[in-house]
Amino acid sequence: MTDQPWNSYTRDRLYAGFSYPVGRSFIEGPLRATGLHLDSLHLSCPQPREWEEQGGLLFARWFAMDRRPGLALLSVEAVPSHQRALVAGLLRDDLLERACRWLHRLAADPVSGYAMTSRDWRARLHEGEAIVQESQR
Repeated sequence: MTDQPWNSYTRDRLYAGFSYPVGRSFIEGPLRATGLHLDSLHLSCPQPREWEEQGGLLFARWFAMDRRPGLALLSVEAVPSHQRALVAGLLRDDLLERACRWLHRLAADPVSGYAMTSRDWRARLHEGEAIVQESQR
């Protein structure tokens, strides 16, 4: 059993010109502050064209399972290297903490009417600002 606040951790290989805005050690802080334990933490590197089209920064998913604990997943996206400082600032200011609080709220009430569904929380970069969207499936 690990003392990390996640069960599994994966990290994609970076495409040329991309970097991760924050690392595991930074992500650990907001997780511990909220008391959230993830099933999976993933540092993801999108295809350069995909990033240009979507501008993904951070993705959180809560999957509620009937009569069993739900699954909390978090993915931090790599960004073009020239955007690294901007995105790191957004994540540090409050974006990562907001995602952790959102997951923690759902984990605290796993049978809140969302059984066998997933809820997503996405942050994207648009004109230098983070845009957050939530959805349910």
